[in-house]
Amino acid sequence: MSGAADHIGNWLVLVFVLTVLNNASAQTVTQTREVRVAMQGVITLMDVEGPDVQLALTAPSEAGAPLGAVSSDNHWLNYTLSLEPNAPSKQLLVQTDGTTLPPGVELTLEAATATARDYGTPGTPTGEVALSANPAVLLQNMTGYATGTGTNLGHRLTYRLRVSDYAALDVDQNTTVVVLFTITD
Repeated sequence: MSGAADHIGNWLVLVFVLTVLNNASAQTVTQTREVRVAMQGVITLMDVEGPDVQLALTAPSEAGAPLGAVSSDNHWLNYTLSLEPNAPSKQLLVQTDGTTLPPGVELTLEAATATARDYGTPGTPTGEVALSANPAVLLQNMTGYATGTGTNLGHRLTYRLRVSDYAALDVDQNTTVVVLFTITD
């Protein structure tokens, strides 16, 4: 009988060892770690890329022809904008510093649709706006977006100078105008 008892005893020991090994390999150890994510709140950064703007009206080559408008479009508006949830969209205002333009000319600015980036939804251009000391909306419906940095990214800006009143035109006057860009509610 001792042979059968030894055989059963060996089986019990084997079952016990397998159960312990199974339980040991099935144990799961979990450890937690807190990760704190912080945002600075609303982020608004803006930059205009490109050279200084120089526009000069030149005499036409044919008598009786009007002075042609001149333009400069190698300027780019870059910005990064983040808003709080449910915050109203922003707009970009442009205006001069109050410097009076020479009589008889008009200075305008136009923003093109933003270059395609996958960083949110860009502001919507409003079209060509006349620059004066009064703010004009250049972009509207601005929400969270990053244009990318540098030239050829963001909104291409086109400045135009044209004659608005030949009778008032003063050909001997040169003026430097500062254009202010403001992102606001």
